[in-house]
Amino acid sequence: MTQATKQSEKEKIKFNYNTILQLEQFSDPLFRELLREVFPHWVNATPWFPENKETAKTWEVSQCVRAFRDFGVMRPDAEVLGIGAGSEMTLFFLTNYVRRVFATDLYATNVDWIEAARGMLVDASQFAPPEFSWCPRRLVVQHMNALDLQYEDGSFAGVFSCGSIEHFG
Repeated sequence: MTQATKQSEKEKIKFNYNTILQLEQFSDPLFRELLREVFPHWVNATPWFPENKETAKTWEVSQCVRAFRDFGVMRPDAEVLGIGAGSEMTLFFLTNYVRRVFATDLYATNVDWIEAARGMLVDASQFAPPEFSWCPRRLVVQHMNALDLQYEDGSFAGVFSCGSIEHFG
């Protein structure tokens, strides 16, 4: 193993991409750094973030960003698809790194979940974290059933669903 390989191994998050959430993962210094990058509005509000915000959602969103970054999805020509995306941070964060983010959810028929509010179809900016810099022109919000996606195969460089798939039936 070369010195460069040893160094790069040291600079990686110490747990797998395909794993279950374990509380101690929030203690990994590089993962903590990633969490703080993805959720800067929480860092501003709570300087010790991610303490007391060790949630499945923050973990899943950060794991998504980590995988997209490490596997070359986050690039200026990429289009990505969020399935059951609601108004989660992944959508807003990714607009800074890819050409277009397609957010799909049952927005138009939803009456119970604030996370997938109908207002996303009209003005997604009202759901973006305050003071978070993102590119509204790169976000396309569409009412669409996750079980009947209306896209051709191979349309996206990456597809994500953070904390939603268990609701698909």
